[in-house]
Amino acid sequence: MGGPELVLVLRYRKAVTYGFHALLGALGQHETATRYEVRFGEDVVSTAVHIREAVATGARVYVLWPFYSPDAAALAGELKQIRALADAPSVTHLAGGVHATAEPVQTLDAGWDMAAIGEGESTLLSLVDAKGRPDRRHRPDLPRRHR
Repeated sequence: MGGPELVLVLRYRKAVTYGFHALLGALGQHETATRYEVRFGEDVVSTAVHIREAVATGARVYVLWPFYSPDAAALAGELKQIRALADAPSVTHLAGGVHATAEPVQTLDAGWDMAAIGEGESTLLSLVDAKGRPDRRHRPDLPRRHR
């Protein structure tokens, strides 16, 4: 059957766990043909390690970042560090939560590839079903940074 087609790396912080609980619950109830794994990055180094390991398998990687506005600057710094340690064309950093919803352009300008607006469950399930290859025509509400 092979390895995962998609790896979801959750930049997990105790300060923002509720969003992940909702996302993981939605994933647990969702039927999909996509082979995926979920991994938890609890700091810059472990997140980068998960990314490098997933990229080495040939999987697409989504790093999920939920956060509030007071944390935006600090996490933008972490994002930059993680990109320096582990980055590839198959890696997408997706910001979610209150800040990404309220300030999607600022979020993209800070370095994230995409910003989920509103409830993230439907966005995540669509990305999983698409094997991490979103089609803008189907998700116009998902702002993206142009590389």
